[in-house]
Amino acid sequence: MKLSKISLNFGPPTRRIHQPAWWVAVLGVLLAIAAAADLAQSLQGAAQQDEDLADAVLRERAQARPEARPSASLDPVVIARNRSALQVLARLKTPWNELLNNLEALTAAQVALLSVEPMPQKDSVRLVVEAASADDMLDYLASLQSRSGLTEVSLISHQTQLLQPGKPVRFQVQGTWRSHP
Repeated sequence: MKLSKISLNFGPPTRRIHQPAWWVAVLGVLLAIAAAADLAQSLQGAAQQDEDLADAVLRERAQARPEARPSASLDPVVIARNRSALQVLARLKTPWNELLNNLEALTAAQVALLSVEPMPQKDSVRLVVEAASADDMLDYLASLQSRSGLTEVSLISHQTQLLQPGKPVRFQVQGTWRSHP
């Protein structure tokens, strides 16, 4: 009896890649290169079109005269969009941080700020405040006029709350904030 040689290989089995698989891989790489070249050409064409459009718009603006412009601004949709944009701009230019910090700093132990109602169209704000007494209300008004960053501070209404303990005075104040240039 003849002994045969035993080969021990503990590594992963090696697989041989067949020739058709190589051709498919090469074809895939060539198609990817062609697609990348086509994409680059398309992006370059789009960039050129954007540049041409920007140049045309600049030329048109340079040549346009106010009386020669089309009356697109009379379109109701454009007017409504412009009004909406102006309202958003008015809200954004309101100095909220400064205004609210000043109001918070003025609030004393005898005064409670109940609500802040902004009116950005008029650059003003309406406050609903409750004070322990009429004297506290007048002191708060004086503080608002001198230190709050509000101008044209005025008392709109006041009412003694007879049914609440201590009979506090609830009042409304309106003021205009200082616009920053």
